[in-house]
Amino acid sequence: MSNLNKVMLMGRLGSDPEIRTLDSGSVIASVNLATSESYTDKSGTKQESTEWHRLDFFDPLSKIVQKYCKKGDLLFVEGKIKTESWTDKDGNQKKTTKIKVSNLQLMPKGGGDGGGHSEPTTKKETTTTVQKPQVMQPTDNEGDDDLPF
Repeated sequence: MSNLNKVMLMGRLGSDPEIRTLDSGSVIASVNLATSESYTDKSGTKQESTEWHRLDFFDPLSKIVQKYCKKGDLLFVEGKIKTESWTDKDGNQKKTTKIKVSNLQLMPKGGGDGGGHSEPTTKKETTTTVQKPQVMQPTDNEGDDDLPF
């Protein structure tokens, strides 16, 4: 059986990208991405829940992020979860979970809600393909009794 480690997120950047250049000359861009959802609690009050995700972009995506992305921009990304562990200066074990991004889509600016771009721009690493989020449409067979579940 095969394994799968794939993440798809769409959200807004919480800050401008942090850029690091390695000794090898490779560039890494790191950002925090917020994904939010709204719901109504038991008392009927509207609530919003926000999750923060740490994203790492490597060449060539890091250069695109460095040039075109800023706080508030809406991004659609695909990648995989990567957990890193280290020991801090006090000898404590630390752990963080990041998303190593393999596909990036800059989303169009929307209605003055903070950031974005006038046209959608799709960028990718040379070994991957970019896919837009797909909306599943019902088929004529929906409701058939021969479904396996």
